[in-house]
Amino acid sequence: MIRAKAVHTHATLQWLADGRAHVVLEIREAPIRLDGKDPAPFGPLTSRTLVGTFAKDTLVYVDDGKAFSLTCVTKSVAVAGATAVRVREGKRGCEGDQGKWKPGATRKAKALVCGDMTSEMDPSFTFVAPPGPDIEYVWVNDDCSMQGGGYRDVPKDGSIAPVR
Repeated sequence: MIRAKAVHTHATLQWLADGRAHVVLEIREAPIRLDGKDPAPFGPLTSRTLVGTFAKDTLVYVDDGKAFSLTCVTKSVAVAGATAVRVREGKRGCEGDQGKWKPGATRKAKALVCGDMTSEMDPSFTFVAPPGPDIEYVWVNDDCSMQGGGYRDVPKDGSIAPVR
């Protein structure tokens, strides 16, 4: 039996006066529908706080007893609208279709990117300094169909928008 799930994680970086940093993770999961449609409704919110430090462009924290060190870079990223969805670019089979946003219009936003957002296996976070609107990194992995992602605006009501 194939079991799959969609995971929606919202990370907030909180600076403490003594140089420590908290990364607050809010996580929701939903079973994946294997018919190619968006996942079933997301379940209840769970939350956990990772305590660490941020110095010299490096975020160091401990999660479940394991230490992580992420290099952080402030950079300009292309951000799609809140209602944009990922669609295939048209490649067939396992040819590395990364997908694209539909609609394809994007805007530029300044973000603090910690880790490699394109790695599914390694932890990574993106933070936007207020007063900028919140953005999210959407990654779709449909096995050989599409593997790729990009940034988009979070809906104003904070809901989880369709992915594809």
